[in-house]
Formats: sequence, C-alpha cells, structure tokens
Amino acid sequence: MAASGFFWVVLPSMLADVVDFDELEGGKRREGAFGSTLSYVLKLGTTVTLLAALALRRYPLTGATMNDIRARLEARRGEI
Repeated sequence: MAASGFFWVVLPSMLADVVDFDELEGGKRREGAFGSTLSYVLKLGTTVTLLAALALRRYPLTGATMNDIRARLEARRGEI
C-alpha cells in the first residue's frame, strides 16, 4: 500500500525537479515528454497490478485446499 502512495504522490511531485534538471543539463524544456512518460508508466503499472490480481483469483491453492493436501500427504507417509 505504501508503494502505491509513492507512485501516485511522490513521483508526480518530483517531476518538476527532474524537468528543471534536464533543462539545465540538456538545454531544452521537455516537460511534455516527461509528463506523458510518467502517465504511461503509472497506467502500465496499474494494468499489471490488475492483471496479477485477476490471475491470483484463479489460483487454486486456498488455505482449505492446502490443509486437505497436507492431511492426505500425512495419511499417506506419516506426519513430518
């Protein structure tokens, strides 16, 4: 949860500093390029997170399933 706050609050607030530094080093003001890149990265990260959450919903090994597997294994070979 804290990482999400970092990406949505801290990165955009650092953008102006990065743009100023880039202008000092490169001689051009490119805040549009930086802003669009940051927007793309944030959207891509959100998409990856949502896809991972959907994939985990389909993960078949729940706590109850694992307890059943453990009980069946212990019945087969004895308790570990």
